[in-house]
Amino acid sequence: MKPKLSLSELKDGALWLGQWYTENGYSVNDVLLSQVPRKDNGGVLVYVARERRVGSFQFRHHRPGGGGSGDGPGRTKPEVITRTLGLNVGSHFCMPRERFNRLDHLQLFDDVEMRVDKVVDVDPDSGESLDSEGRPAGVHLTVELFEKPTVEIVPAFSFNLKTGMVGTLSLSDKNFRGRGHRVSLSASRSQSDGYETIIDFDNPRFLSKGKTRYAWTLRSSSLAGGTGASRTKHTGSSVSTTTPLDATGALSLHLGGRAERQWGDETHEPVNQLELSTRIVNDKRKGAEIRTGHRQELGLTRGVNMNWMEGIVNSFWRGFGRIGVMNSFLKGRLGMALGGEIHAQGTTSPGVREHYWHGGEIRGERRSLFVGEDRFWTKTIAELRVPVHERASLFWFAEVASVASGSSVSTVGLGLKFLGTISVVYSVNMDGSWTWKVLPVDPHT
Repeated sequence: MKPKLSLSELKDGALWLGQWYTENGYSVNDVLLSQVPRKDNGGVLVYVARERRVGSFQFRHHRPGGGGSGDGPGRTKPEVITRTLGLNVGSHFCMPRERFNRLDHLQLFDDVEMRVDKVVDVDPDSGESLDSEGRPAGVHLTVELFEKPTVEIVPAFSFNLKTGMVGTLSLSDKNFRGRGHRVSLSASRSQSDGYETIIDFDNPRFLSKGKTRYAWTLRSSSLAGGTGASRTKHTGSSVSTTTPLDATGALSLHLGGRAERQWGDETHEPVNQLELSTRIVNDKRKGAEIRTGHRQELGLTRGVNMNWMEGIVNSFWRGFGRIGVMNSFLKGRLGMALGGEIHAQGTTSPGVREHYWHGGEIRGERRSLFVGEDRFWTKTIAELRVPVHERASLFWFAEVASVASGSSVSTVGLGLKFLGTISVVYSVNMDGSWTWKVLPVDPHT
């Protein structure tokens, strides 16, 4: 039976291949450095190593629906594309890793199968094995990638007594027009905020040797209807990059900022936040990378003591920065993560008077000033995640934030993450306030 491996585990397969050659008495340089391509009877390009030892690497890409396979009307059989990948000493999958990173980022495949077959090279003239000790002269390593349909439709629903039903429908094509572009459309309907629609277009590109990937994203969103008085419509773009680093540990370092616009009535505060971040992320199997990007959060908060009144006239921008580490102990989708962060925050008003409300009393008006006394705080985070479906995970999280004045705020929450699409999160603070959010899942993570 063929072993099924994830894309990230193929690197380990290359390492095993080199170890197997060494343990069987071969020099790694003799086996893997010589790259003389030829075609075998199956039409697959292979690499012939020195001294006639054969080491072949077959990359077979299965695409649904044919697409030129010549199988007659309807093309019921999948198209199979063969690629040639080389192995170099001192690097695991030096050539193919850039391709695997690209394919993994686009999440194109339903399954990956790897087959390893030992072979003995026989002299065509004498019929004798070229290895005098009778050892296998090499192995054939075959990797087959089974592409899944690129268009996906994912519905999601959440409900609580205060906000009512919230429905989200996401439609995405992760290989738009066969060029690897990602196009997604999501629409949500809530009682308080009305309709929210978001269109994303992601255009990935790869720089020299595949070590750095950057993607240009165009986003357009609009909000209309509902009981809230704010109506927004904006279009924007962003650029994200991914650069592999040498592995140093299973840690994630966050450096970022946030711009936030808030509005609402005396009881509810809609959330519309755009966070920019730079992270150093290390995975024990994938290695370390620097990742930069953005994420927008949409949702609704119900607070006990809101910092404003007068409804929609209160509008301000909040600057937000954080630096922290996150250590994951995950196996597949099951596991936990622990981390900590240090935060700094400041809020300004763009020429609009803000009436600050606390304990039933108006405390005055301010313009373009920091809000509150606590500008810095630390946060400890714990998360437990379990799979509930092949494409969804349920996670619990707890946060404890200690502010500069010595007080602390505890938050517990429950969320549902749909693989590669969105997360729906509901959290409750110890003061009784609550928040729900719909977050698009970052495809780079």
